[in-house]
Amino acid sequence: MPCAVKIYTKLGSEFSADAGKTTIIVRELYGLKSAVYSFQRHQADCMQTLGYKSCMADPDLWYKLFIRPDDGFE
Repeated sequence: MPCAVKIYTKLGSEFSADAGKTTIIVRELYGLKSAVYSFQRHQADCMQTLGYKSCMADPDLWYKLFIRPDDGFE
């Protein structure tokens, strides 16, 4: 998943020819402060694509309306 913020880093000696160059991290890394936010945003996009809605009281609770085929009750 893409980073929520721009993160710059300087490459170490293990990158041989590119050592010392400044780079931008484009994918979220475990342990970063913004990792949780990026995951929640990604999860919300996936759940909405599947037709689920987020509960207003608890945004981490997802539901999907279901209509019973026998009597049409929602």
